[in-house]
Amino acid sequence: MLVKVDNLQKRFELGRQQTLHAVDGVSLEIEANAIVGLVGESGSGKSTLGKSLIGLLDKSGGDVYFDGERLPDQYRATDFRRYGKEMQMIFQDPYASLNPRMTVEEILTEPLLLHSENRLSKQQRRELAAEWLTRVNLHPAHLGRYPHEFSGGQRQRIGIARALITEPRFVVCDEPISALDVSVQAQVVNLLGELQETMGLTLLFIAHDLSMVRYISDVMVVMYLGSVVEQGPADQVFFTPRHPYSQALTASNPLADPHQEKQRRHQLIQGEVPSPVNLPSGCRFAGRCSQVSERCHRERPALKPADGERLVACHLYG
Repeated sequence: MLVKVDNLQKRFELGRQQTLHAVDGVSLEIEANAIVGLVGESGSGKSTLGKSLIGLLDKSGGDVYFDGERLPDQYRATDFRRYGKEMQMIFQDPYASLNPRMTVEEILTEPLLLHSENRLSKQQRRELAAEWLTRVNLHPAHLGRYPHEFSGGQRQRIGIARALITEPRFVVCDEPISALDVSVQAQVVNLLGELQETMGLTLLFIAHDLSMVRYISDVMVVMYLGSVVEQGPADQVFFTPRHPYSQALTASNPLADPHQEKQRRHQLIQGEVPSPVNLPSGCRFAGRCSQVSERCHRERPALKPADGERLVACHLYG
């Protein structure tokens, strides 16, 4: 087990005695060399969970273990230097995540200056940066260029190279394809899959596109309003979802055939998403669920086995 999350919580104090529960009691285990896909609506806490795992956000409660070692609740500069080489992040926006005043060479060699145990010479850093540009299908001649000279897909490739140049073991991919065109999305996902196989990476892949997550992931985790509602093998969760929210998500996934998609009858999820400031006492999906019972409003369901390797937080199972 490379990464273990035990009852992780992340709260934001809004003032006036109001607290936003972004991540509330998430428990998760990520095997080494696996790709775990994390899906859910906007505001479900996916990105907050990813940032909390690698220390970009302080933890409000719970524990995170990396290779058996408990990670700090609040990172200091020494913690970032210690764990930064092992854990990295690919950010969602390729336009905002790269410093516009730095060349590609400076962007790629900065992690080597921060995390290299044996200090590499300037020429060695440049050669390694050029090698990584080639690995992400860019030309070494681009080292002297600035981020504004590249397209969105090319910038995301630079972001991938920056995250992987220190050869980390665990990488959080925070919606790395959401800001890209559809044709470029497939290229970036295939690139991540190839690098994962060749480098033996462990990935937490956060995205909205269920088809893409199912394509690249071994395990799929569904989040709703700060908590995990279903978890299991990606194909099983995608084709035979158990939780009513997972069923609604997969039903909303568009079909590849435009004629079938046009003729298909869509069933929208009724109701509004509860406020993460005033969370309901029972199941958080109860107000939008078509199979709700009185128990759902009274008691919050625990994440428990449903069938095989599937975990579901729903009173309909177990």
